[in-house]
Amino acid sequence: MSKAVFIVSKHPFGAVQDGETRVTRLLLDAAAATCSVSVVALSTGPTSTRGALEVVEVRKPPVSMRRLAVASGLRRRSLIHERFAPRGLVQALEIVPADVLVARRVYMAQGALDARRVAPSDRLVVLADVLESTVMRSRRSALGPLLAVESSRTRRDEIRCVRAASAVAFFSDTESRELAEIVAGPRLDLSLPPAERPAWLADPVAVFVGDRRWPPNAEAFSRLRALWPRIAKAVPRARLLVVGHPAPRERRPAEPSVETLGFVEDLEAVWRSAAVLLAPVSIGGGVRVKVLDAARHGVPVVGTPAAIGATSSYLPLRARTSEEEFTAHAVALLGSAAQRRREGEPLFEANRALHARGFVEEQLARLLVEDPAQRPMLQLQSAAQRAHTGEPRPLA
Repeated sequence: MSKAVFIVSKHPFGAVQDGETRVTRLLLDAAAATCSVSVVALSTGPTSTRGALEVVEVRKPPVSMRRLAVASGLRRRSLIHERFAPRGLVQALEIVPADVLVARRVYMAQGALDARRVAPSDRLVVLADVLESTVMRSRRSALGPLLAVESSRTRRDEIRCVRAASAVAFFSDTESRELAEIVAGPRLDLSLPPAERPAWLADPVAVFVGDRRWPPNAEAFSRLRALWPRIAKAVPRARLLVVGHPAPRERRPAEPSVETLGFVEDLEAVWRSAAVLLAPVSIGGGVRVKVLDAARHGVPVVGTPAAIGATSSYLPLRARTSEEEFTAHAVALLGSAAQRRREGEPLFEANRALHARGFVEEQLARLLVEDPAQRPMLQLQSAAQRAHTGEPRPLA
């Protein structure tokens, strides 16, 4: 069995859990169907344990902009690629035994390059999540000229990393288009394990989920605040729950129908009380975790093209391309429990069927296992695992 070592920026079982760590755990579980899996993780705090899975922890140095800027200048690389390739990570990657190294983000491949763990001596697979250069380029800030320069430096480093990889996979078409002239690779589509069958509650409760300290989420929330008065006027009983850390200097909404919850540890409770997910995202890419979470709970989604992304190619979702369409869809769903069920039930069942067939495992097997003769073992193993754990069988 091949040994796959994932290189990650956050400890997958650390005290702080978010969308990124959830996706990392999903990838680790899926890869374990065909590979022996371990992790090299940057870590900043206490962690929990996870069975026999080996996690090599590397202390993530505290940020010192002065030291970071000096090192970045001396090495002639971007701040983020310098930040996420500390010496401790490079040393760990120099000695870790692996048949394939898997960089969870493009910038996490930098440590493997510094450790000289690249083809032809080693296989390096890069999973291209949201490209930092794209986020910098799209930010509206007084630091615009500086961000433009740093975005250019970061893009240069991203190109260098993907060119050095044995294989690259993209979490969305956004990143694939951004790097289309440099490298080609498959899209890695994800789905989350299904939750308990939903009740499709009668209460018209909309949710917005996102850490607004990240600029794309902050912009999405700003757009929703502008649209919500029209939605609330059309559906007077509607409520909006806002989940996630607020942005710096964010003003609390004055509307009584809007409740800001901040960071929530038990997101399952939020999803169980949710009727609709509202996602007016304008800058999209990477893994649409909030959309996948809605699907696993059977919660219908009102989302823009940037929010839905490629998930519409394998889940019954349709993006809303204008503010008028977005608002009308939100009003239709919040105003009718029957409509919510008509959209939520097929979403829940489609996601459940994907999980039952080993949707993510199949894709990772094609990406990580070089010998095609070993890949058919995946279907047998993943099916046996689901039978043993009592997970749902594939739908007819």
